[in-house]
Amino acid sequence: MSYMLRIGVFVSILCISAFGATADLNEKIEETGFMFTYILDTGSPSSLPLSPETIKQKSNWIMVPEDVLDYAFKGDAVILNDQLVLVLRQQSLVCEIYTLTEGILKPQAKVFPYTKPGIPSRQKSSLRVTECNLGAGTVRIQYSVMGKSVEVDYRLTTGQPHVQVVSVEGMQSLRIQSATDFLVIPDFFGDDVVYSPNSVHTDTIGLPAENFYVHLSDQGNVIMTCVSEEVRRPIRGVFVGEKSERRIVGSEIDCAEGKSVWLAFSELTDIWFTVALSPIDTPAEVKLDWTPPYSAKWRGNFVSQGNEIAHSSTFMELHNPVVSAFGLRENACWFQDSTPMVQLPILGESSDVPLVVYPIDRTEATPLNRFVLVDIMRGTLGMGPCQYILDLEGLDAQSTPTPALVSEWVESLFKRKRAAKSVSKIRERCDDMLVHVAHSEARIEDYKKQAVHLEELIADSEFKGSGLESEITRLFGNLYKSIDALAPKRRTQDDVGTLVASIFELIEKEEWESSMKTIVDDLHGIGHAQDRTLAKCRMAFRLIEQRLKSEPEINESTTTIMQYIEQIMKSE
Repeated sequence: MSYMLRIGVFVSILCISAFGATADLNEKIEETGFMFTYILDTGSPSSLPLSPETIKQKSNWIMVPEDVLDYAFKGDAVILNDQLVLVLRQQSLVCEIYTLTEGILKPQAKVFPYTKPGIPSRQKSSLRVTECNLGAGTVRIQYSVMGKSVEVDYRLTTGQPHVQVVSVEGMQSLRIQSATDFLVIPDFFGDDVVYSPNSVHTDTIGLPAENFYVHLSDQGNVIMTCVSEEVRRPIRGVFVGEKSERRIVGSEIDCAEGKSVWLAFSELTDIWFTVALSPIDTPAEVKLDWTPPYSAKWRGNFVSQGNEIAHSSTFMELHNPVVSAFGLRENACWFQDSTPMVQLPILGESSDVPLVVYPIDRTEATPLNRFVLVDIMRGTLGMGPCQYILDLEGLDAQSTPTPALVSEWVESLFKRKRAAKSVSKIRERCDDMLVHVAHSEARIEDYKKQAVHLEELIADSEFKGSGLESEITRLFGNLYKSIDALAPKRRTQDDVGTLVASIFELIEKEEWESSMKTIVDDLHGIGHAQDRTLAKCRMAFRLIEQRLKSEPEINESTTTIMQYIEQIMKSE
């Protein structure tokens, strides 16, 4: 921002501060720019949540001057940008979050800081500005519990649809209260885990998420993505009611001091979709009564009864009805002349199978003002799906020598006619790729061996013959099938070496393009099969870990098995 523009903005802000009772605050915000971030003072504290109309009018509100950190709030604090509004009240520890879409405010979630998991703290709070400029606004809420200070930062940044919550001191967990239709733990390379209100019969359940999960809410119109900076912090889904009154009311994330949790919101009509498909009445191919609101990679999840692991498929342009080893038709979701179509997997179900669809990644045609899961990951964790899975598995996430990335890089050298001059660099990167492939295969084999050993531990423990042993047998049975079924697509390190040799044979040839495309496609397939296998392995162990944590009594056997799983899941 230029010096003169900053002076002009600062003068405007001073005028607002001095004449907040008479100046039209909305006009001042419009004059400076809706896209920026602002901190406002309501002038008087409220004992009740603010209504959307009150927030819209901003009557007698005051704008906190830029870079003023010793500001004393007379009322409650409001942080807003062009997409979200946060309300922090002096008479409550709750942060109320509203989405702002096309000028319409809608309450979406309430965030509770907890000093103990599951126990809300109800104390009078104080508010303090720790950051205030047009790019970002942060307000710290502070209170004490039994003489111990608790401090939490809430931060909004310009142009971003997410709230950043930081446990500065004392907060042990964060509860997000939001009426939810489905809780989803996305898996970019494997199958998602999906919970509906009747998936579990306890008040809380541990979610097998590494550090992000999704709330699908408002009957298809709102997606809330929750991201934890810390990997594998305990995360729980919260349920209430019985039978037809059963509801998902939110989630909880255990927090680490100094670390962030982000809550990102996407609101748009039909941004996600669900329908119940009858195995008896559903035809072989079903045209969905739903139109995607924009172009994206849409993820379809077929939710089997009694199994939280869904059968996941991405909507493709082409339809391939080949049946996989698990009874799931490959490309079970596809677009036919822009019309979304599905083919119900062969699950042997006797009741309806819910289908849940949401946008997981971008395409070239995805509008820039739409945020999908991959955008949220990059905006919060600073990485995409590929680097994410590499980090989890302790692989080389810095140079990311995956088959897909290396082959695309080599192809780009060919296109720029630089391959002949870069032979040594190509050889170096291909050698890194071979090491990466070998490491990934070794990790897959290790998962398989550890699964066998874990089954033996369970069989030798007091869990023998229990529901836990049965569940582990089921999960690992599917895991073994998955590893074996994907092995031909992963191929061997020698196969990758042969493809690499073929690259060097093309360097001096004029007609290289079609052959290179085949090599790139093959390497893409190998890398994707490895990623999918690793993802399935991790999810199986995460589900077992959460199942153990839900045991009513954590005895010596449970502790031993959980410690064993913890060791397996750690990055190498």
